[in-house]
Amino acid sequence: MQDFPIGICAKSIQVAGDLNAEKAATLLEAWINFEALKVGWFADESQIINLQCKIIPLDTFSQQLKNQQSHMRVCSIDDAQQLALFHCKTQQCYFAYIAHNTSVSITQGKLKFKLHWVANQLAQVVGLSRLNSL
Repeated sequence: MQDFPIGICAKSIQVAGDLNAEKAATLLEAWINFEALKVGWFADESQIINLQCKIIPLDTFSQQLKNQQSHMRVCSIDDAQQLALFHCKTQQCYFAYIAHNTSVSITQGKLKFKLHWVANQLAQVVGLSRLNSL
């Protein structure tokens, strides 16, 4: 179920602290959508961009990129941060892949940083305002 234009799937991660992956994804989803709302991304309902962010295991990142490049347009890739943004014409949606080493837990701050990067890459691609600084 997706209630927001920006969705997050984080089933394969361990989040530092008491949060499970699903709860962390819900909180981050609300945060990133609110940040996008503050800079006017959703002002025109007919022009709302859909973005699905998937947090995936680091060891599958390279293969996932290869798989996606065969049927989606690459918008941006940051190999150092293991982040990628794609556009899918058939679904009129953007997909972001955020790699994470599943042997360690990740902080919400680190996830926010990565989501912020993805959102600002999308803003640049489609001509939206960049999100406010973290």
